[in-house]
Amino acid sequence: MRHNQEPRTNGPRVHFVLREGISTQVDATLGELNGLEDNLLIDPAEKSQRIAIVQEELQKLRLEQQALRSGDGSGKTDTSLTFPFILIPECGAIEIMAIFLAAVLAFPTVWWKRYIGLAAGLPIMYGVNVFRLTVLALIGALDKSRVWFNFAHEYVWQAIYIIFVVAVWLLWVEYIVNRNHIVTRKQSWGLPGFCLKFLVCVVVLEILWLLALPYYGQVLLQLAGVPLRYVFGVSIEAGRIEAQEILNTGTKLVYTINSIDRSMSLAKLAANIPPYVALVLATSGLLWKRRLGILVYGCAILCGFHALFIVIVLRFQEALLHVSEIPTAVIVFFLTLPFMLWIVFAYWDRILSRGRENGASGQDVPPPETDAAPPQS
Repeated sequence: MRHNQEPRTNGPRVHFVLREGISTQVDATLGELNGLEDNLLIDPAEKSQRIAIVQEELQKLRLEQQALRSGDGSGKTDTSLTFPFILIPECGAIEIMAIFLAAVLAFPTVWWKRYIGLAAGLPIMYGVNVFRLTVLALIGALDKSRVWFNFAHEYVWQAIYIIFVVAVWLLWVEYIVNRNHIVTRKQSWGLPGFCLKFLVCVVVLEILWLLALPYYGQVLLQLAGVPLRYVFGVSIEAGRIEAQEILNTGTKLVYTINSIDRSMSLAKLAANIPPYVALVLATSGLLWKRRLGILVYGCAILCGFHALFIVIVLRFQEALLHVSEIPTAVIVFFLTLPFMLWIVFAYWDRILSRGRENGASGQDVPPPETDAAPPQS
């Protein structure tokens, strides 16, 4: 989602109107004028006459709008609450749905159960995305400063989206794939309890992580700077971390290359650490030694991807300028990466045991109990 101040390059423009006012009247009249100018079916004489009338009306509305903005002493205000934005490809939840598709297809089970998971899960996530866009548009219309909108857009909803992805996948695994196994274990509140624990953990961890973000940025400066300078020959003169905005959400990583500052959003790039830690901590049935190992392995992988992303972007920045959506798409993928790592590490024994049993019997057999048991309250 992009605010309308950015160029319209790759998505439709949407005008969300929460409450009408003089500004919405101006926009509506302007749209009517553009429609008349593009209409080739109207008689030229009639078209010119109608355009003149609409232009006159538009001029009056703009004068009234300017008077209200300057404060003419009448006590009237512009009551309109709108939020124009551009729907870019990343707003379509394609990446999230692709990750869910891969997770379902990779899980060892019979094909008809995979079809059920995809038929139910993909539309649910599409609907969640529509709801997400609606909520963000409401916040954007009410928050003129865009501070809370940016925070909700870039951090809050990303964590909530992961909850929905994990919940839908777990529902499929626990109640479609392993329904007989789960009934015998009587875990009717396992999934809600897991989601609640994840939500609490991710809120606390997100705040702590943002506060510690400048220190993590210093680590990434060194990890990415060494290969950039000594492997790719990039002339790095200096590097720094700029912490700014609420809870360091505007923190940037900056390298000075050939006397030019090149920066990127560190807060967006590293936003996948708290969800991964929250997923692992919320998972019941893991021994603490195993849980600690999962945290170390997963966080190390995520950190490595962060450094790799920085190296690729700064090394091939000129080429990436022609395909500017690639870095954004990669960041969206990073936000789903915790879910994939959690599946691999927390469900590894389950997947292996299912694969062995299915290979031996040719049937969909429930796996045995392991210390990597599914979430339960």
